[in-house]
Amino acid sequence: ILILTRHDRASRFYDRGVGCDQPRLHSGLTHELRCRRSMGSRFRRQIPSPVVPNSSFSYRLLKRGLDFTAASLGLALGLPVIAAVATAVRVSMGSPVFYRHVRPGLNEKLFKLWKFRTMSNERGPDGALLPDALRLAPVGRFIRENSLDELPQLINVLTGDMSLVGPRPLLVRYLPRYSEQQKKRHDVKPGITGWAQVNGRNALDWDSRLQHDSWYAENCSLWLDLRILAVTPLRLLSRTGVLAGAGAELDEFWGNQGVPMGVRAFPVEEDESLAGR
Repeated sequence: ILILTRHDRASRFYDRGVGCDQPRLHSGLTHELRCRRSMGSRFRRQIPSPVVPNSSFSYRLLKRGLDFTAASLGLALGLPVIAAVATAVRVSMGSPVFYRHVRPGLNEKLFKLWKFRTMSNERGPDGALLPDALRLAPVGRFIRENSLDELPQLINVLTGDMSLVGPRPLLVRYLPRYSEQQKKRHDVKPGITGWAQVNGRNALDWDSRLQHDSWYAENCSLWLDLRILAVTPLRLLSRTGVLAGAGAELDEFWGNQGVPMGVRAFPVEEDESLAGR
């Protein structure tokens, strides 16, 4: 219980997961913040303990059980959709149907991410891949804008490399560009959906997106995960935060290094060592 007088600044007492400056923090999440006026000039703030906090063994056990069960059911029930998407990719772009790319996960450990292929391997006269936006096929654009390319990542959830909920796994070359605060996104497993995805998705700039990721890593709980899972279908149906191409035209994340002269973004290669050559 914190008692604040009218001369006190509430921001001095905000805990890192409950401050109102945190993006779109709703009541009932990890740390529920209730404010009510009492006795004239005083405010009473009640901050209950989080439900199954992220540091507890019980949270990790429950989260892994939820991930495994939901991923198994998702693959079984979603098999017709997966088969339809695979057929569309095969007919429109040929083989291969799936695309694997090395990404950093928990504690920056590398793993191979599974996705449906959405882009061609078209190259310019110099032999380098064309920008992602130019290689994005019409079928691939539809698949990406509806997040159907993420369905194979249920395999990554089954193997334990990913979770249903967590920061999206980004490129390996971004690792040295993160600030210390932004690196906290790797304190948890990457996810298929996450706090940033239900609060703006591709419409967010890089600073906001990474801020959402680090906030989730510091405040994740089973209750918050369930809330994100419940909101995700609504965001997909309403197409909130979906840009044309679903991110294929986004700029590269450069962090504090600054953008090199004449470079906006390197294409995403399956062998990332080739990127930027």
